[in-house]
Amino acid sequence: ASIDMVATGLNDADSRVVAAAIYALMNFGKTGTGYIGRKLPELSDEKLVTLAIQAIGDNPYKGSEKVVERIFRSDSRENVRSAAAKALLQTSGMKALFIIDELLSPPTIRQKVQIAEGLVGIDQKAAIARLGQLLNDSIPVVRVAALEALGRVDSVSAEKYARKGLRDGDYTVVIAAVDLAARYNLTDLIPDIAGIYLEQRESINDDLKTAVIDAWGGFAADSTRDSLICAALDEG
Repeated sequence: ASIDMVATGLNDADSRVVAAAIYALMNFGKTGTGYIGRKLPELSDEKLVTLAIQAIGDNPYKGSEKVVERIFRSDSRENVRSAAAKALLQTSGMKALFIIDELLSPPTIRQKVQIAEGLVGIDQKAAIARLGQLLNDSIPVVRVAALEALGRVDSVSAEKYARKGLRDGDYTVVIAAVDLAARYNLTDLIPDIAGIYLEQRESINDDLKTAVIDAWGGFAADSTRDSLICAALDEG
């Protein structure tokens, strides 16, 4: 189907058809999101506006930052503004933080998570610094988002972030840290992960246990790592 034919779905009275058209237009890259951006000012349904913003953020086109900023400033609905905060970072880079800080004081939990995700791909000290602040947030889901983002933005320091996450008091953050350690084969953290498993063996959360076992599966890809795991468990 031609892109023009797909785009006609944006004008349908049925929100499900509009949503389908947005998803389909994503397959046309920046040209497709350009169609979505031109239609965006006419959309009012919160789910559709949020979906359109997410699509534009994932595949920005020339001038999309102005469209996203306009929505970010004018639409205060939680889902929309959260998605727009992420998309603003994706389309405008670090300068978006000034706009975000101007309007979101303080940001909600959802907005913090979206900001963390939006900072991925922005390899700048300011992005790392902001994610470092979010890593110390009082809300676990925000710390998880920050940890995952830092692992991607500043991978050379992944061990430092994973080690901090392993010491977190919330199991969801510990899981994110275990996953990060496994992703980058951070074998120096094997004793720490084994210590968590041994310390909580009788009461360990099932999701955390699964993450630890999955991580060991990756670490044990060769005999050296397998020996490290066995040694760590024996010491416990």
